[in-house]
Amino acid sequence: MRFHCGFCYLFSGYVFLKVFFTAALILMLITPAYARDTIVLSTEEYPPYTSQFLKHYGIANHIISEAMALEGINVEFKFFPSQRSFVTAEQGDVDGSTVWVWRKVRERGFYYGESIMAAGKDGFFHKRGLTFNWDPANPDYSDLAGKEIVAIIGFNYGELFMQAEKNKLIKVTRVANIEQAFRMLLAGRVDLLMLQDVPGFHSLNMLFSIQDSQSIIHTAESIQPASDEDYYLIVSKKANRAKAILGAMNRGLKKLKKSGRHALLLAALKRGEYILE
Repeated sequence: MRFHCGFCYLFSGYVFLKVFFTAALILMLITPAYARDTIVLSTEEYPPYTSQFLKHYGIANHIISEAMALEGINVEFKFFPSQRSFVTAEQGDVDGSTVWVWRKVRERGFYYGESIMAAGKDGFFHKRGLTFNWDPANPDYSDLAGKEIVAIIGFNYGELFMQAEKNKLIKVTRVANIEQAFRMLLAGRVDLLMLQDVPGFHSLNMLFSIQDSQSIIHTAESIQPASDEDYYLIVSKKANRAKAILGAMNRGLKKLKKSGRHALLLAALKRGEYILE
């Protein structure tokens, strides 16, 4: 009898182990199809494209999140000042960064994928009535000699501006953020603020009075077609699975655009639906 009971225990244990390992194997096989991976992206305050004070962290981050979700990937955003956002991604501390226009120098440390959306127009914010000699059809920074210009730390404004700043053809003061730059402009401490039109007007309307906002206008740096730019998610070459992340983003974006969802999100931006109530 004792032998019989011992055999029963052994047999029951064998059955339990068999069932356990079979269930574990099934879970291992089916989990990847349902589990969501997570990537971490650095970003900054650059509304309406990216901001922790807007719905979905801004239009560009919303597009990125939805595109990645179509490929089964969650996105976590970490906000930093502009320069730190870039360096954090460049060092591989996060998987990538949002959002950036193409610059050749950035290709040393990053992969670019499909365009997320069109960027605004670079140019100069200034007070109404300011007289300065500037021709967008033939931009020449020597025309701005003697003007005080404010720009944002970490922003790369393209070859024309960056070379003029490097060669000290123009006098540029760099500050930490857009709000600080506009306060300097409104206070008359500088003549011009170099910034894209869309984030500039958005910040003016969100942060300042109607009177202040209406006292500022924007002049495009260039009206040449080559000056048109797009925004991208940039993926750090030091990130694990960098190419896989880039591939997922490209596939997700194509699905989003083909379905018409991408166009709906851009239309929502124009209706002001990203502003938190």
